[in-house]
This record gives sequence, structure tokens and C-alpha cells, in this order.
Amino acid sequence: MSKQGGGENVRRRGDPPKSSSTRGSSSKSSSGRGTSSSGKRRSGSAQARTSTQRPSDRQGRGRQRAPARPRIRVPEGTPSIAVSMARGLMTTMTSPPLVALTLVSVLLLWAVFASVGLGSQPAIMSQYLGLPPIHSALDLDFLFSAARVGGGGGAALVAFLLLIVFRAFFAVVAVSLAADAHGGIGSGEATRRATSLLKGKMTRLFLIESGFLFVALASLAVLAGFLGLLGVILPLVAALYVGAYVETAAVLEDIRPRQATRASFEVTKLLRSGHPQMVSAYIALIIVLWMIAPGRPGVATPTVAVWVYALVAGLLNVAFLSAFVHRWLVLRPLLVQSSDDDHAAGEAAEGDGRAAPPRK
Repeated sequence: MSKQGGGENVRRRGDPPKSSSTRGSSSKSSSGRGTSSSGKRRSGSAQARTSTQRPSDRQGRGRQRAPARPRIRVPEGTPSIAVSMARGLMTTMTSPPLVALTLVSVLLLWAVFASVGLGSQPAIMSQYLGLPPIHSALDLDFLFSAARVGGGGGAALVAFLLLIVFRAFFAVVAVSLAADAHGGIGSGEATRRATSLLKGKMTRLFLIESGFLFVALASLAVLAGFLGLLGVILPLVAALYVGAYVETAAVLEDIRPRQATRASFEVTKLLRSGHPQMVSAYIALIIVLWMIAPGRPGVATPTVAVWVYALVAGLLNVAFLSAFVHRWLVLRPLLVQSSDDDHAAGEAAEGDGRAAPPRK
């Protein structure tokens, strides 16, 4: 109000009234133009930011996600686990390379474990060729015993690493021989094929064996302190369930350990695959072998009965390995088909996303 009154007094004193109004209107118009121009600049900059920042968002929102993949059901007519176990036993017993590999491996491992005082326990002898991570727990026992007997960790660690190298060698050769036996390939050709795989597969199998050792070590060092014996058994059974096909996939397929682990896990998710029953049957075999172990612990030189028991147990373990190989050969086409379907669905969804108009 004071400003307006002052303005009237100024006009009464003879100043040109239009000049002030003109200046006021011009200043207001100029400020209005400034406001409108700045508003236009702000809106223009906002549109520019929107146009520069939102294309990827609009493109991403325009894409259609592929539907969640349902679990694969094993079709009717697929060989049952009974067929796989029968084939595993038959191919093991009728394959001279597999039988020779098993017998030599049991004798060699007995000499290794006996060097640290673990060769006089028949129950342990029955699991020299057990599936991982069963034999991984025995290998850790060897490491601790070797460190205690040798009085230091250097020589024990070297011997332990050599043992893991042998485990990788055995896995490559045994899986390859079992797969060729299921395919009807002769002994000579199967042996040459298994030997040719050693160079490219040993490192991957060494890493896989190391992974199983880590699981066994975690169960012994960490979970056993909280859950006792149950903390040792449950992780080993879980690793056996999920990783039953890891070494088979790594040997027979051109994939890395991580991909082999994922492939094994995918097999365990198949509906009506019989995998839980097959793992349960193998665990039952382990329990039976431990219960019927002949002889007495602590005897330095195994008796004939103990040797027969250990060799038969080794053959049964290899037979189960061959059964899992047969199961992989049966179920693998389902995984390949599912992967192809997912790839096609992903390409279709990506194509729909590219064709979708951008949001305004």
C-alpha cells in the first residue's frame, strides 16, 4: 500500500504518468517473458533429460519377460532306476578295463592309507572308491593322520595333493570306461578314449574333487561342533544328492566345473527321475557294507576275507558310479531340449521387446 500511495504522489507532482506505468508494464512484461522463457527452457531441458534418460527404460519396459519354466517331467518309457542299477552292475562286471581299474585302485589306496595307520580298518577299506563326497571325508582323515604321523604338514600336504590327483585320474578313466561300456564300445577302444581324455579333463576333475573336500571339511570343522555326528552326515548326504552327476557331466561334456554342478542340480529337479530313490539305495549300500565288515580293526595285515570284502565293495561302488553314468545318458537329452526351448523363448521375448513401441 505504501508503494502505491507513493506512486500517486509522484504522479500529482507532474511526472508523466505513462512513463512509470510503461516501465512497470515493460518490466512486468520483460519479467513475464523471462519467466516464460525460463519455464520453456526448464521444460525443454526436462524433455531433453527425459528423451536422453528414458529410452532404455522404455525399451526395457516394452520387453516381455519369458514365462517361468515349469519343472520337466520324465516321460513315460524312460528306463527306471532299477534298469540303470542293473546296467551299472552288468557293465562293471563285464568290462575288463573297469574291473582291472577297480582292483588296482583298491590295492594302491590300501597301501597309501596303510602308510599312515589307516589300512587296518575293513569298513574304511570298503569306501576307498566311494562316490564323492564319501571318499572326500576319508581323504581328510588321511591328511590329518599323515600330519600326525609325519610330525609336520609339508610332506603330508604333498601326499594329500597326490591323493587328490589320483582321485581325479580315477574319475576321468572310470566315467569314460563306464560310458563306453554302456555304448557297447570294445575294451581296447574304450581304453584309448579314456586315456585321451586325461589331458583335457584332469584339471577340471581336480577342482571338482577340491570342492567336495571343502564340503567335507566344512561339515567336520564347523557343523559338527553344533550338530555333532548329524552335522557331518547331513552335508555329505546333501552334497551327494546334488552332486551325483557333477563328475559324470564334467567328463562326458565339454563344460566347466561350475556348469557341471548346475547340470547335476538340474537333473535332481526332474520330476519322476527316480533320483531320490537311487541316492537312497546307494546310502543303504554304504550302511550295509559298514555293518557286515569282517575282521577286526587294528589288524595290520588284512585277511583273505577282508580283501575279498574290500574288492567286492570297490566293485559295487564302481557299479553305482556306472549306474549314475547310465542315468545321465538317459536324462541328458531332456536337459538339452529344455535348454533349447528356453533359448527360443528368450529370443522370442527379446524380439517382442524390440518390436514394442516406446512409451510416451
